[in-house]
This record gives sequence, structure tokens and C-alpha cells, in this order.
Amino acid sequence: MSRRATRDGHVEAAIAANLDDLLAYAERRAVDRGDAADALGDALEIVWRRSAKLPTEPLAARMYLFGVLRKVMLNTNRSRRRGSAAVQRLHVELQAAPPEEVEVRLDVAAAIAALPPEHAELVRLVHWDGFSIADAAALLGVNPSTARGRYASARAALQAALTEHGRVR
Repeated sequence: MSRRATRDGHVEAAIAANLDDLLAYAERRAVDRGDAADALGDALEIVWRRSAKLPTEPLAARMYLFGVLRKVMLNTNRSRRRGSAAVQRLHVELQAAPPEEVEVRLDVAAAIAALPPEHAELVRLVHWDGFSIADAAALLGVNPSTARGRYASARAALQAALTEHGRVR
């Protein structure tokens, strides 16, 4: 088997193993599903063009894929400010949820949104995307000890905000 065929198989396997999680990551951060799909497509195109850079170890490959998608999403979100599309989507999603769940989700979303951006993204990576704090630190390009400090600060801020709303005792 040629080196190219082996590399192509490795890229296909890495993408297949992480595709659902990558799409979920993009959907949670995009203004709408179309933006998420476009960003994921752009990220996968970059991965294929730079296939020689994809690590062979599965966790390292996963982190590389998320890192590429993260950078694409940052560019996408930079070019589009949060607008009425996000508000409309949230409105539709919240109408389908029970009132108590809506209140909890709004309180949690507001508490995360009130965090500094680097803290909020760390919380999302750990709790929504299932990364360890050390892996999230690598994705964000910060020292793991810095990430642990930010995470501790974020947890304290979230606990205070949610306690204020009667969500935590």
C-alpha cells in the first residue's frame, strides 16, 4: 500500500471517528445550521489539504480536527455578529422545552455568556464537548495550569450566578 493511500485511510478514519462530535461542536457555536455545515466543510477541506499534519494517535488527531474547526468557527463568527437568526433559533428551541427546563437553560446560558470569553470557551469544551481541561488547554493554546486556574474561576463564577438564581445551593 502506498504512503498516500495509508495517509488517506488515516484521514478518513479520523474524520469518521469524530464527525458527529465535530458537527455538534460547530452547531453549538454557529449562528445557524447552514453556518455550522459550511464551517465543518471548510475545516474538513483544510484537513484534507494538510493531511500530512494530521497526527496518527487518535486523541491527538481528534484535538487537531477540533483545533482546525475552532479556527474556522472563529473566522466565521468574527465575520457574522450574533443577530436575529440566533434569537429566532433560541426562541424556537425554547418553545419546545418544558417551562422549568427553559428557565434553567436560560440561567445557565446567561451565566456562561457573562464569563470572560476564554473562560466560557473552556467551560464549553469541557462540559459540552467532553474534553479534559488539559486537552481543552491544548486546543486553546494555553498552559494546562492556566486552564485549570481559568476553569476554577469559571466554576466559582457560574456557581455564584446560579446560586443567585436559586439553581444551586
